Amino acid sequence: MLNTSYQKVRILRDSIKFMLCIILLSSCNQEDQHTPDPCLPYVSNPLWAEEIFHQGTIIQFPDNYMGGRSEIQGPRFIKYRSDTLAHMDYGFCGPFDHCDEYGDILTNPDTTFVKVLSLSFQLDNITLTDRLEFCDNLVTTGIYFYKDSIIGLGKLYCYTDNAFKEAMTLEYDLGVKAEIEQILQTIHK
Repeated sequence: MLNTSYQKVRILRDSIKFMLCIILLSSCNQEDQHTPDPCLPYVSNPLWAEEIFHQGTIIQFPDNYMGGRSEIQGPRFIKYRSDTLAHMDYGFCGPFDHCDEYGDILTNPDTTFVKVLSLSFQLDNITLTDRLEFCDNLVTTGIYFYKDSIIGLGKLYCYTDNAFKEAMTLEYDLGVKAEIEQILQTIHK
């Protein structure tokens, strides 16, 4: 009788250990799975005007935005809200005043941060730790890194020539953040 009680306790103890191992292993698997960043789809806005963003790429803006693309010594782009609550630009110019279509390549598209200089505060290397991905037909076409603090700062990378390349720097009042994201969603080839 003592032998069977001992066996029952041992079986119960082993069963509890086994169940704990299963629970721990299943929770480890859930934590190790990477949840992809949300991917915002391309959306055209019929009320906004279309214009050339980069060669072969279109972007849309509400009518209260001024500026656009120019071709002085190469492609440059400056767009800002008439009330100055948002400013977006690119001008990837070298030492001889030649400007390229895109800036640096994002060497690791899975990175969780990038650094940027503020357009208006002249601060050194602000780390942008939030990110959004933009898609067209379920294919990631852009990665937008940003940080919302006193102002919003952002850097957009667009997929072109088999790489994500720096496409634009943004600075905005936090009150227009949703509008900025809507503008970025209109970018398409």
